[in-house]
Amino acid sequence: MGSKGAREVLFARLAVDGIGALQVGLAVAPFLTGQGRSAPPDRAAGRADRRAGPADRAAGRAVARRTAALGGLTGAAWAGAALLALWLGAAEAGGVDAFRLRPGVLADFATEVAAGRALLLTLGCALLVAVTRLVSFRASAGGRAEPGVLGQPEPVIGFALLGVVAGPVTGHAGGHLGHGTAVPVLAVHVAAACLWAGGLAALALVCRGRPGLLTDLALPRFSRLAGYCAGCVLLTGVLSAAFQLPAPSALLDSEYGRLVLAKAAGFAVVLGLGWWTRRRLAEGNPRLTGRVALELVWMAGVFAVAAALAEAPAAAIRGTGA
Repeated sequence: MGSKGAREVLFARLAVDGIGALQVGLAVAPFLTGQGRSAPPDRAAGRADRRAGPADRAAGRAVARRTAALGGLTGAAWAGAALLALWLGAAEAGGVDAFRLRPGVLADFATEVAAGRALLLTLGCALLVAVTRLVSFRASAGGRAEPGVLGQPEPVIGFALLGVVAGPVTGHAGGHLGHGTAVPVLAVHVAAACLWAGGLAALALVCRGRPGLLTDLALPRFSRLAGYCAGCVLLTGVLSAAFQLPAPSALLDSEYGRLVLAKAAGFAVVLGLGWWTRRRLAEGNPRLTGRVALELVWMAGVFAVAAALAEAPAAAIRGTGA
C-alpha cells in the first residue's frame, strides 16, 4: 500500500464499503422505525419500545419518504464509488496511470480478475438498490400505501447485503486453502458489521429532527439487533483471523496481524460505547445524540482498518518470519 495508486484504491474501497454499509442500514431502517410490513408489534418489542405512542408510530411512517430518498441518493453514490474503485483497481493492476487506462484493460479486469468481478457485482447491486428506492420514493410521494414488491424493503436488503459481501470474500479468504469455510465466515462477518454500523448511521439520518422516534422506538429495537450483530462480528472475526494467520505469533510479527489487533481494539471501544448507550437508554435517558455520534466515529475508524485488511498484500500476512 505504499504507492499512490494503491492508496487511491484503498480510499475508493473504503468509500464502497462505507456507503454499502449505510445502504444495508437504510434497508433495515423501515423495520426499526415502524415502516416495514414485518415490523414487530410494540408488545413484543420490550418495555422501552412500549413507550412509543401513536404519534411516534405516525412519525415512523412519515420518515418512509426520507428513507427512500436517502436510499436512492446513496444508491447512486454507491454505484459511483464502485465504478471509481473498478477504474482505479484496473489501472493499479495494469500498472498504468488511471487517466491512460484503455477500455480493454478495464474490461479484462472487470471480467477476468476476482476483485474486478466483485466490484462489477457491487456496481450492479448498487444500481438495483437505486432503482428500487426510486420506485419506493415515487410511491410514497404519490401517497400509495402498497408500492409493489420493488418498493418494499425486503428486496433492498438482499441487494445491499450481496453488494457489501462481494468484495471482501474475494480477497484473502477466497484464496485461502480452507476457502470453503473461510468465505462464508467472512461473509457473515461483513454482513453483521454492516447491519450494526450501517443501521446506526441510517437511524441517525432518517430520525433526524425526531428524537422521540429515535429514542423511544428505533434505538430500543436496534439495540437488540446490534447485540446479535456484535456477537457474530466477534465470533467470525476470531475465526477469520485464525484462517488467515499462519501462527498466533503473526499477530505481532506481521503487518496483517497488527492490523487485526488494531481492528480488535477499535471493536472493543465500539462495543463499550454501545453498552453505554444501551444502559442509558434503559434508564430512560433521552440525550443520546452525542453518544451515537461518538460510536459512529469509532465505527468509521474500524471500517478504515477493515478496508486496509482487505487490500493487504499476501506478504503482509506472512510477516517478517516468512
